[in-house]
Amino acid sequence: MDQNELFKNYLEGKLSQEDKIILEKLLAENPSHKAEWEKFKKKQLPTKRGRFKSWAISFLIALGIVALGISLIYSLATPPGPKLFSAYYEPFDLSTLKISEEHKEFEKGMDAFRKENYEEALQIFEKLEEKSTEAEVMFSIGLCQLALDRPEKAIPILDRIPEESQLFKSSAWYMALGYLKLNKLQEAKTHLSIASEDNSEISDQAKVILAKIK
Repeated sequence: MDQNELFKNYLEGKLSQEDKIILEKLLAENPSHKAEWEKFKKKQLPTKRGRFKSWAISFLIALGIVALGISLIYSLATPPGPKLFSAYYEPFDLSTLKISEEHKEFEKGMDAFRKENYEEALQIFEKLEEKSTEAEVMFSIGLCQLALDRPEKAIPILDRIPEESQLFKSSAWYMALGYLKLNKLQEAKTHLSIASEDNSEISDQAKVILAKIK
C-alpha cells in the first residue's frame, strides 16, 4: 500500500485499529510524514466541498422539479371554471351605487365591503333589504355572497335584478362568474353573452372568457 492510499484509507476510516495506531504514532514522531499528511488532507478538502456542492445543486434541482410537478398536477386537476373565476373576479366598486332611501345605512355597508368585511356588509344590506326593494341593495347582497365564496347563494339573488335596471348587465357578469366558480360552463356562457352586449370593460372581459370556453 503506497503512502497516498494509506492516508486515504485512514481519512475514510478503513484502516484496522492496529494500522491506525501505527500510522498515528508515525505521524506524531516523524515531521516529514506529518507534513506529507497535511498536504494530502489539503488536497482532499476541495474534493469534499465539491462533492457537497454538487450534491446540494442536484438536491435543489430535484426539489424544483418536484415542486413544478405538484404545481402542474394541481393545475391539471383544477376544472376550467374555477380557474377562469380566479383570473377574472374582482369585487365591484359599490361606491358607484346610489340609493334613494336609507342612504347612511347603505354607506355603512359599502364601507364594510370596501374593507373586505363581507359578513358585516352582508348583515347591513340584508337588514336594509327589509326596508328597501331597490336593485342596488339586492345587487350588493349578491356581491357579498359571492365574495364570501357562496356562489350558489349569490346567483339567485343577482338573478332578481330586473332587466330595466342599469345593474342588469353587471349582475349578469357576476352571475357568470358565480357559475364559473361552480364550473357550470353552459350557464356561465348564457350570462356572459348578456354581459358582453355593451361597450365596457366587463363586456370585453366577457368576450374573452366566451372565446376561451367555446
